[in-house]
Amino acid sequence: MGLDFRDRNYRRYVTLGKRTVKDGEAMLIWNRNGVTTEVIGPRLVYLYCSAIRFLSRYTAGSDEYLVVTKIDGRVEHIPGPISLFENPTLHKSVAVMPAFSLTSASECIVLHRQIPAPLVKTEAGFVTPIPSSGGQQIERLFLQGPAQVFPGVGDSVLNFAWSCPQLAFEEKLPFNILNTARRQVKSTSKVAFRGENKITGNVQMLVSMQIVDVSKMVDTTNNVMADLNDALEVDMNHISLLAIETIQEVSDLDVFNTLDSFPHLTARAQEMGVHIDHVLYVGFLPAESLRHHVADLANVHAKYAKDCIVNEQKQQQMAMELNAKKDRLAQEDSFLKAEITMKQEHLESMHRYHETQLENKLILQKRQEDFDLEMLSNKNKESIRSLQTLSELGVDLTKLLCSKYCAGSDPARFGLTVPTVDLGDGSKATTAQNVIMPKQLDGEQYELVQH
Repeated sequence: MGLDFRDRNYRRYVTLGKRTVKDGEAMLIWNRNGVTTEVIGPRLVYLYCSAIRFLSRYTAGSDEYLVVTKIDGRVEHIPGPISLFENPTLHKSVAVMPAFSLTSASECIVLHRQIPAPLVKTEAGFVTPIPSSGGQQIERLFLQGPAQVFPGVGDSVLNFAWSCPQLAFEEKLPFNILNTARRQVKSTSKVAFRGENKITGNVQMLVSMQIVDVSKMVDTTNNVMADLNDALEVDMNHISLLAIETIQEVSDLDVFNTLDSFPHLTARAQEMGVHIDHVLYVGFLPAESLRHHVADLANVHAKYAKDCIVNEQKQQQMAMELNAKKDRLAQEDSFLKAEITMKQEHLESMHRYHETQLENKLILQKRQEDFDLEMLSNKNKESIRSLQTLSELGVDLTKLLCSKYCAGSDPARFGLTVPTVDLGDGSKATTAQNVIMPKQLDGEQYELVQH
């Protein structure tokens, strides 16, 4: 039995056996007499000398329909949702076709439907179609959305193939669902203006259009875009008679933005059942030679601008270098001033140091002198005490003092006696050993002279 569903490619001849037809499968059986039996699963079938063939299944959804062509040539359209097994004894072919979904009131299709020939009764008593030299009669139907259209047998939907390189059309060609809503179509028209500079190029515009009469459109043209482009070219030829010298003048023209400048376009559109709302200028694309010329001028301007930028950068760099040099000189000057100031402060500090040293030296010297004076005073006082002691001992101080002129001589020479002096510790000594000899008489300073 297997897990996969079998289709028409499964064919066998069974001498003696059986087959299980699963749910969702169908099988044709030809017995030995050639009689056909269709079996739809689930079912178990016993076979004897039979040929079998499984059937393919076709399923149409809610937006699809089946086109069934029968063996006798009849065609039947069955709207979905539906499922059908293709029986080769009944069907020549089965196909799944999409329905036409019109999602809005602005969408429609043009349907051509065959009208059956009228029937008449003859003398023999049966009816027969009247021969028509013009062939079958066809009526045209315009079906507007929102709706879902399932074409009948013999119906044909009109396909639109509006090809025009100059007009950018958004629908993918060919198409059969026509959108009658307002739309903007971008057009490109070649224009050569009259003038000394002979400005040539392509003018790009937006044309706002709407199909208002589908019947008139279908009757009058097979290619709406091509006819509109031809009429637009005629109007552009009249506009090109203007004397234009620069590309900027093309952009400044007001004739591109008014419908009065396009009489042929509006007239032809009205003939086809199309309404032109307005036209809008988009831009001008110069011809190749003019583009090269403009590109050369742009290159020259770019080079000039680049040179200006380079020169400006050089000037800025020079200014930066000058400023840096100025700052460096100012910094060096500041450092020099700081160094001079520091040296001056050092000199002043050294001067103050020397002054302080000198002051300290003078103070020390004065202290030393005061100390010396004090020592000398103490010494003189001691000398005076010694003289007083000698005077108390009966020494003639006058003679003693006069002996300064004869220092180092014998005192007896001058009639002086040297008495014995009690030293106070039980010992005695003569004054000849310790005689105070004056060295000066005009002061209080004396010196003890050793003999």
